[in-house]
Amino acid sequence: MNQANGTTVRDGAAKSPTIVLAALDFNEPLRTIIRELRAAQHSVIPVTLQAGHCDQDHEKRILDTPVELSLSIVGGFSLGARIAAQLCSKGTALGLLAVGFPFHHRHDPSIRHGLQSLLQVKTATQIIQGTADNHGSQSAVRGYPLTEWISMAWIEDANHRLVPRVRSAYSHQQHLASAARHAVSFVTMICNRGDRD
Repeated sequence: MNQANGTTVRDGAAKSPTIVLAALDFNEPLRTIIRELRAAQHSVIPVTLQAGHCDQDHEKRILDTPVELSLSIVGGFSLGARIAAQLCSKGTALGLLAVGFPFHHRHDPSIRHGLQSLLQVKTATQIIQGTADNHGSQSAVRGYPLTEWISMAWIEDANHRLVPRVRSAYSHQQHLASAARHAVSFVTMICNRGDRD
């Protein structure tokens, strides 16, 4: 297997885009997703963002990765997902993979700091979100004018970090596995689309 220009090439196989995932901290959902993507032979580059930095600094950290983003899938968790959406809104990347997207401020749903850039994204977008996420629950997001580019994968009874509520019928491990399946399925779809291009 070798890499070039942001794609992974498996011997005798089609090119697979590199996945660049950004976050302030690589929590259990992202670690699980990265592990399963790598198990499926996809190349993943984690980018750690620095707390207290401005959006332009965060964007630069992603842009400084040694891949061609126009040939890659970008995404991340929470702040990292929002920054990735800003980059994608400028026409960068093959796809956007977001976990726990911050549609709005957790204490004030009227402050929709993540929504504006997201609505400008015109590339395949997968958002993996808990139905009880305080940055965008299923009931809140249902009223947003999401575009045809956006596919929502709802994790039942899960919060921002995909932890189920205390009395949920689901376990955290079930939620992590579900999130990883959605992520791998999305990347596979992007790869298959590339095969047809």
